[in-house]
Amino acid sequence: VKLGANIQSFTFKDYTYENLAIEGKFNQKLFDGKLNIKDDNIDLAFDGAVDFSDSSPLFNFLAQVIELDLKSLNLSKQNFVLAGKVDIELRDKNFANMTGHIVANDLMLQKDDSLRFVMDTLSVVNTLLDNGDKSLLLHSELINLQMIGRFDIDRLGDVFTGFIEKNYTELADRFGIRSSG
Repeated sequence: VKLGANIQSFTFKDYTYENLAIEGKFNQKLFDGKLNIKDDNIDLAFDGAVDFSDSSPLFNFLAQVIELDLKSLNLSKQNFVLAGKVDIELRDKNFANMTGHIVANDLMLQKDDSLRFVMDTLSVVNTLLDNGDKSLLLHSELINLQMIGRFDIDRLGDVFTGFIEKNYTELADRFGIRSSG
């Protein structure tokens, strides 16, 4: 089914989004097309596909995020605003098993209208090797990381947070980054 629609408003998590435009192909388990939304707290353009027709879903899209105010959208309790360009090609429904890549350019993270962090590029590539091991490559101005072995990707956030807290204390303090362990 081909669809083109302009939606004046809809509510999600007690926030009323405005000015949503959708154009693309839909079937029961696939969206392939474009989505644009622009209001006071979100300005985002999505172009790509989300395909749930296989047992391992595929997420393959480009997104241009001009502004994403997480607190105003009720997506975070902290006052964070994000911006950047994101290229994603990931497969699987479980984050721990996802394979593929995420490349983000011109990233900006702002907290409380005063703290601002800018990063040129963040690249993450996760693959499953023939022997069952995982290979995770992470590259940015802050860190170059290669991990090969059997590890739980869900726990890497805590590891990365601890790394930032230990090695970039000023950045951790400015953004309130604290490891849970």
